Amino acid sequence: MTCAYCGTAAALTQPGRFCSPNHRVYFHRDALRARRAHLADEADAALRAGDPALLEQVARRTVALLAQTIS
Repeated sequence: MTCAYCGTAAALTQPGRFCSPNHRVYFHRDALRARRAHLADEADAALRAGDPALLEQVARRTVALLAQTIS
């Protein structure tokens, strides 16, 4: 199997595992940053469009992401 972060071949028991605890942290950190950046882009587009319903949807997804991050 290969590490889900660096792709290095390692003796892993299941796919999607990591070769070190640091790589697990880096993988999830990078995924969180990408989701936050995507939500920021969506919020910018909603603001440019002037659509309050779309902006509310983005706000709800942002709150859900923050709740998931905190818990």
